[in-house]
Amino acid sequence: MKIVNLIKTEFIKNYSIKRTFIICLVLLVSSLFLINITDMGVGEKNFDLQLSIQSLENTINFHLNKDKKTFENEYIIFYQQTEMEYMEKLLIKRVETSLDWRVSVVRDSILPLVMQNYLIEELKQNPNHLNIKEICNREEDDSLNKNSEGFQGLCGNTQFEQLEELYKKNISIIQDYEKMIEENHYYSYLEYQVNHSLIEKDSWIEQLIDQKVGSNMDHFLGLNYMQHQALENNPNNKYTKEHYKKINEIDIKHKAILWYSMEHGIKHDLSYSYFDNVREDIRYMNTKLKVNQVFHLSVIVMIIVSITSGGIVSKEHSEGTIKNIITAPIERWKILLSKFIYLILDTYIIWFLGLFILSICAGIQYGFHDLFTPKLIFTNGNVIEVNYYLFIIKNIFLSSIPIICYLSILFFLSIITNSTSLTVGITTALGIISPFLWLLTMAGNFKYIVYTPLWYFDCGFIFGNRFEYLESLQKIDFSLSMGIVISLIVTFLLYIISNITYIRRDIKN
Repeated sequence: MKIVNLIKTEFIKNYSIKRTFIICLVLLVSSLFLINITDMGVGEKNFDLQLSIQSLENTINFHLNKDKKTFENEYIIFYQQTEMEYMEKLLIKRVETSLDWRVSVVRDSILPLVMQNYLIEELKQNPNHLNIKEICNREEDDSLNKNSEGFQGLCGNTQFEQLEELYKKNISIIQDYEKMIEENHYYSYLEYQVNHSLIEKDSWIEQLIDQKVGSNMDHFLGLNYMQHQALENNPNNKYTKEHYKKINEIDIKHKAILWYSMEHGIKHDLSYSYFDNVREDIRYMNTKLKVNQVFHLSVIVMIIVSITSGGIVSKEHSEGTIKNIITAPIERWKILLSKFIYLILDTYIIWFLGLFILSICAGIQYGFHDLFTPKLIFTNGNVIEVNYYLFIIKNIFLSSIPIICYLSILFFLSIITNSTSLTVGITTALGIISPFLWLLTMAGNFKYIVYTPLWYFDCGFIFGNRFEYLESLQKIDFSLSMGIVISLIVTFLLYIISNITYIRRDIKN
């Protein structure tokens, strides 16, 4: 009971309206920073369609400015002009990226048929056109879609009736595709592809059709499918065997979660990195992804606690209140234990306050609905739904173990130095440099830092499978479990030394 009262005394002594206001302000600024800076570019269109049009324009001008134009020059000019016309029409429809399914329809389906008809018209006029035969026989220059379905048949066919029939068939197919582009129903395009045996109807395609997904870029199910395809084509062979194994395990988990997200209509909150091959413009942002940055708040929490509680023991000496403590009928170890428990509770209060502020800020910007949907996690070979905030709180407690070690360092310094400014200076510096330690180990420097608690002060890199974490795995063999064990050992040793030092100093006094 005495320890509880001592803890209450610490809170009464250290907490004030002014202190609480300043802490909230710092957490607000930090939350806004994490929301706007972390994962910058996710979900943003890259406007590469506009760049494609400019490139096409340059190619057309190059061939137009030639003094002597060959048939191949004319062929390329027509091809590029046709593509540019389609791209400009898509821009008017607010298509901005070449990843949009409508761009694929134009480039992979419509243009080859248009160019077939272009050659058919030439062949109808001159069946023995030598230049056309030369283009047909050429094996290179895939940019002209020589290898499209039906092209080889065209090149060997000079019969007028068959060419006329193929021409009309192409016109009909082109009109079908143009109608699909106009209606802008992604699922209709997929149905058409399946019905004409152009693609195989797998479980992903079936879901997209059944749920009538209208866009592959503006609907999270369409983006899920594209993310899955990117993971399927993930080139990991350039990494070490063990590192590849780790990346592959993450990919397997991500693909399982993507499918579950698709099947149950729940947005995932997967955070991708450089290694996963998932481009930023096919990811999507939701509120959870921003609130997940709460683990990076650990650094801010450490600095706040360091500044506000750096003198938790040394201040007693500088203000002279140590005399009252010494003469009180309370065991010295209880005094120290109450102060250390206060530091831990203070840390959790600030961190959970940060979680609340971050949730409010992210909710205002991205909507609160996502925060009330389940968190999807992969465990024991299955994807399960868990309460999102219970998941966050559990991992805050897990990542707080290294932070408690940080508190033991602060506690130790405050006792042995009797200097608040020195304690605040050292511990604040440790908090500030901790995120940058990841960058040093990415380069292969300071490898042995993973055997200290410093490496684990910012667990946001680990929980988010960030690039810094995955890159570091190539250089050093470490795990969060190892960091927790190290932190617990260091915490225990520092606390024991702090007790011995404090008690002996009291005896001398």
